Amino acid sequence: MSKTELVSVTARVPAEDIAGIPRGGLSAFIRAAIAEKRARKHPTPRKPRSRLGKLLLEAREEYLASGGTPLSWAEVRAEVARRRGDR
Repeated sequence: MSKTELVSVTARVPAEDIAGIPRGGLSAFIRAAIAEKRARKHPTPRKPRSRLGKLLLEAREEYLASGGTPLSWAEVRAEVARRRGDR
């Protein structure tokens, strides 16, 4: 009997793309893997290198400390469209 070699495969897929797949379209294994990945914290905090990056990170931390919640990309796009006067 021969051994099966196992390999790890990683794919970066936007959350909106995964969220759009009906529950029956993803196996329980894939759903569990996605949930586990989303629950993980980044091992080390990211440190911005530029002055603008530092200012943006500071503004984000201040927003979160005041009780704000981060927006998804879809929510950011909707907010930008709303502020521009798009429907």
